[in-house]
Amino acid sequence: MDHVIIPLGEPMKQDYDKKDIAASPETKVAKKKTKRDFPEGWQYYVKRGAHCTLDPNGKQTKHASLEAAKEYANG
Repeated sequence: MDHVIIPLGEPMKQDYDKKDIAASPETKVAKKKTKRDFPEGWQYYVKRGAHCTLDPNGKQTKHASLEAAKEYANG
C-alpha cells in the first residue's frame, strides 16, 4: 500500500482557491425606535410568570400582566 504524504494545509488551500467567494449580502437596516412602553430609567422583565418593574430608585414591584405594569410605570 502506497502512502501519499501531503503537506499539512495543502488540501485546504486547494479547496479555498476553488471556491467562488461572492460579496457579502447587504446588511439589514435597523428598525427605527418606537415609543417606549416604560419611562426613562424604568426596567421591565418577566420572572417566573410575574411581570416585574424596577423603578429608577431600585424599587421592584410585581404585576399580574404587562398592561398593569405599563399602567403603574406610566402613571
